[in-house]
Amino acid sequence: RMFLFYIMLYLSMTYLCAFNMKHPKRLLSRTSLQSLTNSDLEQIKNIMLLSEERTKKEIILSEERTQRLLNKNVETLSRKISDLSEESVREKVAELNGVLWAESYLIESVEDIVTFIYPLIQQMQATTTSKVDSESDSALKLKYSILLAQELQPFLVQYMGKVTDHLRNYARESQDDKLFNILSNVEQDDSCKLLGTLIGAVKNETWRRKLIRLKEACHLINKKDPSDDELAALTSTSGPGVLLACGVAQASKTSSIKQHFGNPFQNLSDPFIELNDEIEVDHGGKCTFLDGVAHISVGEMKSSSAGIQEARKQIARALTVYEWAFQTIATTQWHKRYQFVMEGNIFIPKVAKRGQDKMIFVDSNGISYFTVYI
Repeated sequence: RMFLFYIMLYLSMTYLCAFNMKHPKRLLSRTSLQSLTNSDLEQIKNIMLLSEERTKKEIILSEERTQRLLNKNVETLSRKISDLSEESVREKVAELNGVLWAESYLIESVEDIVTFIYPLIQQMQATTTSKVDSESDSALKLKYSILLAQELQPFLVQYMGKVTDHLRNYARESQDDKLFNILSNVEQDDSCKLLGTLIGAVKNETWRRKLIRLKEACHLINKKDPSDDELAALTSTSGPGVLLACGVAQASKTSSIKQHFGNPFQNLSDPFIELNDEIEVDHGGKCTFLDGVAHISVGEMKSSSAGIQEARKQIARALTVYEWAFQTIATTQWHKRYQFVMEGNIFIPKVAKRGQDKMIFVDSNGISYFTVYI
């Protein structure tokens, strides 16, 4: 019986303590203030402070959850508005220039470059006295892709050198001893082995992706008279063909590569960031050949005037590569260069209009940019 009595007493006290923790004001209402000791008052004060702190934390957590939910809803709404705006602009561009012109175009390989300019080559042959190839379209596209790969292959060693110099400087500045030792100890002549080791060592995903592309064609570095099958590593989507084409095309606009040490990458400060392994334009545009002049136009969409400078860079990147590819094929096949007219159209929703409806700008490369509020 005594045992049961003590059990009941213990449970009663536990309940009372728990009740008083949750309802300290009721404890005060049932207890005479004169009978409370300083220790009791301190305990009640602490209970009330804990209760107040817990309430504050719950309010803060609730506000944070509400803010996160609000941010998520704003992001979703902004994305939907952007999609609707892009769709609206693309429909209007299609009305102006045609559906095919308005479609986006992604360059992932040298073959994609040739595919875009191939109609230009066909029109050029049809309107000049140049010898017309009798091969099928697919065979000719492959032929021209290999031709461009042959032009790019000698520059592999220069790009490889620029990459290793950049990584060596980075390793020295960041005190990355592991990376520096790799670049110092691995045989530089064995490019494939060096690239394989670097891919496993670097942490930057952009660097790693482009090193993997470079390794795809490492067997072509300093290779003399490579076969068409070997050159396929430069024409495919997994190789470094677009990277090299960007560098060579940019250099060809500013100087004669062969007269300046044969290195189109010498002025690059960062061979990973400054050269793209893919090129995308919002509006693929079209190419035409008329009266001995080649014309190419492409387009970019931006949500406001703040994106005009970025749009010009994207347009220039694509048009410069197109021009280099066409002139390389023309001079190799028909020993002739042609006048080249390049046009970039930047489309901005009319709700973001500032100033004139249409603005024209011509850069140092001869590219004409038309900013159109549509």
